[in-house]
Amino acid sequence: MSELAAMYQQVILDAAKHPVGKTLDPALADSDPSPSSPADVRMVEPGPDIRVVEPGREATDGRNPRTVGTSHQYNPICGDEITLRVVVDHDHIADVQWMGQGCSISQASASIMVGLTQGSTVASAQHLDSLFHDLMNSRGKGLENPADEDALEDANAFVGTSLFPARIKCALLGWAALKDALLRAGVTL
Repeated sequence: MSELAAMYQQVILDAAKHPVGKTLDPALADSDPSPSSPADVRMVEPGPDIRVVEPGREATDGRNPRTVGTSHQYNPICGDEITLRVVVDHDHIADVQWMGQGCSISQASASIMVGLTQGSTVASAQHLDSLFHDLMNSRGKGLENPADEDALEDANAFVGTSLFPARIKCALLGWAALKDALLRAGVTL
């Protein structure tokens, strides 16, 4: 195994052992929408900085709406599953939390995805999703553009995963949950 492959393997193992955004929040576990269920759009409770409005509509008093979308994704081939909740504050991803079980690849990928997308704009998260899909389709070659590799940061560690079609679905599970949760939050992709 090359030094680079060993380093990538260590990044994946560390991310799986110390996941970012993973929670044991019972409210997230109770939400459990199935991937085929109707859109599950929830609004966060009103507070001093939050006004509940319809998804996709701005508050008339100048404050931005905050919407929450939840998605449950399951990979029947290997049994990996992730339930993810995203809080969208106008065009920014204010918070991402998830819970799940499965292989190191699915858990590490979700963790790294949260680190990359939390606090970013929705457009930036969509761009990262596209880059990660490109990486998974690279068949081990990686991305051609160094700026794209820089944008993916630790997610580049999954380049070796792209050589194994059965494992690609594991790596994409968290990304699919984020994309679906954004749609359920009323974000137009």
